[in-house]
Amino acid sequence: SKIAIKVANYLNAGTLLWYFYPDEQEINVYEPGQPVKTLGINDTLDGGKVLPGFKLALKDIFPSE
Repeated sequence: SKIAIKVANYLNAGTLLWYFYPDEQEINVYEPGQPVKTLGINDTLDGGKVLPGFKLALKDIFPSE
């Protein structure tokens, strides 16, 4: 798919990538050289080395049902 190609291109360029799935209330975190990490509604997204100190609870960005 086009998304998979774009993700691969960003990873090859050394870019950290967050891909949001609003319907599933999940985020996939792609970091070069690491396995993909899936975060759910009870997890916290952090900025890692790119945005040190950044933290965002997923429950704060996805609407509750």
